[in-house]
This record gives sequence, structure tokens and C-alpha cells, in this order.
Amino acid sequence: APYFDRPAEMPFRGLFEAQIDEVWEKYRTEDLRIDLQGGRGTLAGRVSGDTLTFEGGHTFVKPVTKDIFTCNHGPFTNNPGDSDDKKAILARLAAGFNRSIMLSHPSQPNGTSTADYYKGTVTNHWSRVVHANSPIGYAFPYDDVRPDGQPDVSGAAHDGNPRRFTVSVGS
Repeated sequence: APYFDRPAEMPFRGLFEAQIDEVWEKYRTEDLRIDLQGGRGTLAGRVSGDTLTFEGGHTFVKPVTKDIFTCNHGPFTNNPGDSDDKKAILARLAAGFNRSIMLSHPSQPNGTSTADYYKGTVTNHWSRVVHANSPIGYAFPYDDVRPDGQPDVSGAAHDGNPRRFTVSVGS
């Protein structure tokens, strides 16, 4: 991330700002509902000023493009001291922005499917292309967020007893 500390030089800077503004306006008057999943319930949030506040007092300031692409900056900073509920909200917000489903789906992540992802003109096109060319691929942090009952398309690999790892580059 060579531009992380130089956001004014970052490619695609400002890409998501218009969409972020639309999302913030939408949820001033409508609840954004985040299902924490795993039986932990659903929390509603609303925007006031530049802050999205969820039940339980979990707050998120208005993000910028860099925050969406990195998923670990600004309001999406994953602080070890944050509650598990806040971390769950953070992951679902970051995934929703990257997949361009924040405007079309006021309930996250349930109520969506992979067919809904990347339909917006402003989206994470890297992730869209990765998923269009491979059924799995971890294209951004929190790409493993998915609706209940939907397949994991993130490409996260798990093996309790790995014996070999082979990487091939080229054809």
C-alpha cells in the first residue's frame, strides 16, 4: 500500500465519496439493520451529522474511499478493545460498501446474495473481476462476510492438518 500514508496521491481517491454521501443521506431517515449473525441479533443504526450510530452505542464516522479499500482505517479500524458486536458491524459495513449493496439493501448481510454484488457503477471492481473469474477469491478484507445459508465465496482455506502447500506462478 504505497499510498497509504499519502492519500492525496492515492489512485482512485474520491471514488466512493458520492456513494458514501448517498448512503449517509439514506440512513438519516431509514434504519440500516445489521445482522450480527451467529444468534447475536440484529442492530439498527441511523445517521446523525457525520456519524452512523447503532443500538448499543456503536458509532462509525463517515468513511472515505481509502477507508473502504483498506477496511482497516478511519471508521473501519479494527481496535482490539472494541466489542465483538462493533467488530461484527464493522465487517458487514466494509463488505457492504465494497460490494455496492449499501443503497439497495437496508438489511446486511442477510437479504442479499452474490447476484446482488457489484451492480453499482461505483464498486470495488478488483473484487468484482476476481469473483467473475474464479468462484472463490479473497479480494478484500471481510470478503468472508456472507448471508446466512449462502456459500462461502471468499476463498479462505482451512485445513487442520496441512502437509503441503504448493504455489504455481504462470502457465
